[in-house]
Amino acid sequence: MKNRKLLYILIPATAIVWGAIAWTIISNMKGSADYNQEDYLPYSEVHSDTIEEGYTLLANYPDPFKAQRISSPVTTVQKKATSQPKYKRTARRTTLMRRVVWPQVEYYGVIMNKDQRLALLRINNAKTILQTGDENNQIKLLKIYNDSVQLVYENEEKIFRKISSK
Repeated sequence: MKNRKLLYILIPATAIVWGAIAWTIISNMKGSADYNQEDYLPYSEVHSDTIEEGYTLLANYPDPFKAQRISSPVTTVQKKATSQPKYKRTARRTTLMRRVVWPQVEYYGVIMNKDQRLALLRINNAKTILQTGDENNQIKLLKIYNDSVQLVYENEEKIFRKISSK
């Protein structure tokens, strides 16, 4: 019952609003009798009693967009020859890091026994089970985590993430 009462109120209210909109549009289309042409003329034609003053632009500045170099006077400074340099030169020690090519390593997960954790790895397509400190194909297992392992190969440490089984 409540919805019907609300419907009887809203339908006439909507009709009144749309009727007012339509009335406004139609009345503006007919034109009005109090049309004042002065409202639509430019300001200068309506107010002709203003005094015109002449202005000139002073454009005696350089063009900021012109690709032109500003030349500045070059000054030369002669340096005195000194026997001792201002700073000490030290020889730099450069060590070349060679890129280590790792064999193909995949981590599949961890096996937890009573007191030890074992990692399931595949090194060069060979499945192996290693515990912390073990070595296989010059790859040493440092740490075992649930989602990754930390390995060392030719003095380079690397972390391998667990391969998700889909």
